[in-house]
Amino acid sequence: MATQMEMLQRIKCTVESCSFNDNQACSASSIEVNLNPVLTDPNSEFAAELGSFGTQTSEATMCRTYKPKNKA
Repeated sequence: MATQMEMLQRIKCTVESCSFNDNQACSASSIEVNLNPVLTDPNSEFAAELGSFGTQTSEATMCRTYKPKNKA
């Protein structure tokens, strides 16, 4: 059985501005992914333009673990 760290090392991240992005792998000790309320709320002005994604595509989700890199 894989350890928690081994499983997290398999999580690909291409968000270059995230401090947890380590060579396109998530280095956070845990992650949180939620529904994107802008795309899943039928009353949102953007939902009407983008269509209803529900939870059928990744566009309806967002990573809450994101932490911006420190600006030097």
